[in-house]
Amino acid sequence: MDRKQDEKMNIFLTGPKGVGKSTIVGRVMEDFISLSGGFLTWFSGDRKAPDRCLYISDLNKKTARAAVKFKDGRPSPDPSAFDDFGAELVSSGGRLLIMDELGRFEAGCPRFHEAVIRALDSRTPVLGVVQLSAKSWLDELSSRPDTEIIHVTAENRNLLALELADRIRKMLG
Repeated sequence: MDRKQDEKMNIFLTGPKGVGKSTIVGRVMEDFISLSGGFLTWFSGDRKAPDRCLYISDLNKKTARAAVKFKDGRPSPDPSAFDDFGAELVSSGGRLLIMDELGRFEAGCPRFHEAVIRALDSRTPVLGVVQLSAKSWLDELSSRPDTEIIHVTAENRNLLALELADRIRKMLG
């Protein structure tokens, strides 16, 4: 590992669906977009529709790949979207790395997983979201001394964007 064990350079938000985790990351990212690399995941159309698609994209949503297609509510993941395209986005560089979000669909994607771990081990600060349902990610991230998991609630979400932007500014010097 390239950094001191006691530095918490990786910050991941978790919490219930719809509480505002990705909104917080988006607000923080606005301040650092020219310095950032990484990826976003987002749904086309209504995220509750039985036939929808989850995309993985660069931070500007200029380049995207369908990562999970849903048919009648059943997911059909495309592992290459994470292993090839996602791993490339994680390795895209920048002074801040955004990972929005880590979830259960990447579980069978070893190249993506390796790219995430390399990024977490680097000196680049990471701001990301991890789903509560992604137990393997949560367990792995929670066990890292360089990573902080913040639980987003309706009570703390409004102040988190400002607090995180200040912390990241200090990390970046």
